[in-house]
Amino acid sequence: MNFLVWLESQGLSALLRGSEYGYPFVLTCHSIGMAVVVGIVLIYSARLLGYAPGLPLSIFDGLFKLAWAGFALNAVSGALLFISNPVHLIENLPFLLKMAMIVAGGLTVWRLARVQALSLVGDAVLPSSTETKIIAWANIIFWLGAITSGRIIAYTLSEG
Repeated sequence: MNFLVWLESQGLSALLRGSEYGYPFVLTCHSIGMAVVVGIVLIYSARLLGYAPGLPLSIFDGLFKLAWAGFALNAVSGALLFISNPVHLIENLPFLLKMAMIVAGGLTVWRLARVQALSLVGDAVLPSSTETKIIAWANIIFWLGAITSGRIIAYTLSEG
């Protein structure tokens, strides 16, 4: 906790908290990164659940590169948002839930990609297995849970 108190006392933290435009700019970047990552992941999950069967799965090779860029933007902007109020955030249940949902979402995306790679036969794709569908639904739930808990943070955080 001493480290977090120290971190919160640093100039960057104070700048983010006190700037009229700094925090909203970082939050906007975080929202853009989130839209890119979650948008692509949800479309991928929906495709694996059987929606838009004419959409080739190979299109996601390029889209996942864009998703990684969105994730990088989220990692940087998320770290800055955390630095702005680390003492309160580390004890904030919605923040902790959001972090858990992001980890779980990342693991389910990884698992979906592995399961789907095993079902490729040449250029054809075998129908989604029950396992794939369960993981795809879990993936959707985790990412929507991360967004929801992230939104709730603003309503539960107090400067004390």
